[in-house]
Amino acid sequence: MNNARNYFFLCAFLLFSYTHANAASNVAGVSGSISKTMSSGSEANPTYAVVSSGLSGESVYSGQIASVTTDTISFEPSSDSSEATVNPFISGVFDELARSPILTSSLIGNGTTLPAGVDSIAITFSGSGFSAAPEIIIDYPTEGDDQATATASINGSGEITSVTVTNAGSGYTVAPSVSVVGGSHLVKLTESGDDNEGRVFLIKDNNETRLTLDISKLESGESLSDVLQADYSIEIVPAPTLGSVFGTTASELDLSPSDSHGSGAGADYVFLFINGSYYSFCFMPAGGGKAAGWYSPTYAGFGMVNDAILFPDEAFIIA
Repeated sequence: MNNARNYFFLCAFLLFSYTHANAASNVAGVSGSISKTMSSGSEANPTYAVVSSGLSGESVYSGQIASVTTDTISFEPSSDSSEATVNPFISGVFDELARSPILTSSLIGNGTTLPAGVDSIAITFSGSGFSAAPEIIIDYPTEGDDQATATASINGSGEITSVTVTNAGSGYTVAPSVSVVGGSHLVKLTESGDDNEGRVFLIKDNNETRLTLDISKLESGESLSDVLQADYSIEIVPAPTLGSVFGTTASELDLSPSDSHGSGAGADYVFLFINGSYYSFCFMPAGGGKAAGWYSPTYAGFGMVNDAILFPDEAFIIA
């Protein structure tokens, strides 16, 4: 690292609930925050910190489980005012292989001095893997509650091809952040008083009423129905990722990006423990036909990894 830098994290303190002498279940919950200052180092002798990210994103769904199988949980549909069936999810938006787009809004007129609405939304990175167009979320305005809205279109490869502003909103003094309800999300158990309250599971895919979960983090001898039961309350929250925690554009970063695309020179690294080994990642500028974003300096075949998950009950290293 070239300079001392400050990092802000939501801390996920690990709580252990013992059911018998040799079994423990990790329960992660947001318990506070910490600002970490790292002194300067060098590539030959880096400074480093071991940290963990909590769940900072707002819930995109909350409800009660209707039924549980080996690796799925299901929910009942509801009805609108005209008695039409309303399913809880858009099929396929929580596919673990879906990649979140990078979307940038611009304001009508000079929004920096006069509150304005959203004029357009540009696609910096189109994402991929969506079987249906995901819901677009535009941040609330600086003043008032006239929030802008938009819809997306996708192609046959599941990439977002266009974003149409359906309501410009008002009260924006800075261009708002734009995201989608899709890609990597977690199911969090919110059943008050339960020993497993706060545990999370990665969603692998979904249809309109069912979520398929990654059960690889269950304890030995534990089943999904031991943790998630019918009538239990849950929330669906965005999974913390390299992009959501550290930023998807150079202007959002509080780390040094690499000097050029394809190289890790000059960059601050984040090390993630994946399948038994540590892999380094850093933010690279656009180049070679690839968009700016998070990449592995040693494994180019990974491609952009903005969506690499920082599980809230696991630590990672910043160097």
